[in-house]
Amino acid sequence: TVKTTITATVIDVQPNGNLFIMGQRQLNVNNETQQLEVSGIVRQSDITPQNTIYSSQIANAKLAIRGSGAVSAPQNPGLFNTLFGWLF
Repeated sequence: TVKTTITATVIDVQPNGNLFIMGQRQLNVNNETQQLEVSGIVRQSDITPQNTIYSSQIANAKLAIRGSGAVSAPQNPGLFNTLFGWLF
């Protein structure tokens, strides 16, 4: 489960008044940098007086989580595992 807030910017106002939004946020988790990205379409009527919406109110939502660090890097098997793989 991921729970965070992301600030998004209105990229385009569609002819029907809906808004295309896009936002990014970087987090450090377990000594690894994670970048969260969100984009999609929201209705102006769904925006609260606090200028917020829930992700479930984003139509055509695209959510991406990208990481860089030891956990996200591809890991190669060690020599011991390579030998066992070759023997069996």
